[in-house]
Amino acid sequence: MTAQLNPRGDVAVLVPAAGAGVRLGAGGPKALRLLGGEPLLVHAVRRVAAARSVRTIVVAAPPLDVEAVTALLAPWLP
Repeated sequence: MTAQLNPRGDVAVLVPAAGAGVRLGAGGPKALRLLGGEPLLVHAVRRVAAARSVRTIVVAAPPLDVEAVTALLAPWLP
């Protein structure tokens, strides 16, 4: 049996962005916490988007954070 790589557009990925950051001590949504000058969520979405097999990325965020998350990811959306 030979394994085949999925062609681009074959995989959907769910990125959870609903953590409150309590254990991290973030004082706000963990996904919006900066790492190297960029929010953790941007790091995650950028890496997922770079995967050749990924067609769809779904970000799960709390209702109160949807506006902030949408604005944050706008440069990464088609």
